[in-house]
Amino acid sequence: QLPRARRSSRVIGLRLDRALDSIRFDRVSQGAAGGLIIDGVAARVGVLEYDDAAGKRSEYVSPDVLFDAASMASLLGAPVTLGHPPAGVSPETWRQHSIGTVIDVRADQESGVLRVKVMISDAAAIDAVTSRKIEE
Repeated sequence: QLPRARRSSRVIGLRLDRALDSIRFDRVSQGAAGGLIIDGVAARVGVLEYDDAAGKRSEYVSPDVLFDAASMASLLGAPVTLGHPPAGVSPETWRQHSIGTVIDVRADQESGVLRVKVMISDAAAIDAVTSRKIEE
């Protein structure tokens, strides 16, 4: 029996600080201020595999958890990072880790995925994406 992701106003089985390398890119475009706008998939229904400090673990994310309106809304404005900072992102570490922001979250229930739009404003991260050092 796999543990199930739980609804909460803070987490939907996903990290609140989304790592750019865990978002599957669907489209990348230039933003008005010179940054990048990336449309992609941040999560899906099903068994998700995690590799963290505690080791490897699996967790089942159901549609009712993934597409919960309050949980989806909690991702708006969330910081986007390169990699996964060990302690996440807080107001004290935001400047050190954040490269952008989640600006839109949409449920694609037909495909069973959570679609996001992120704005990347950090020059090094923009370079990593445009030079294909990071593809998702």
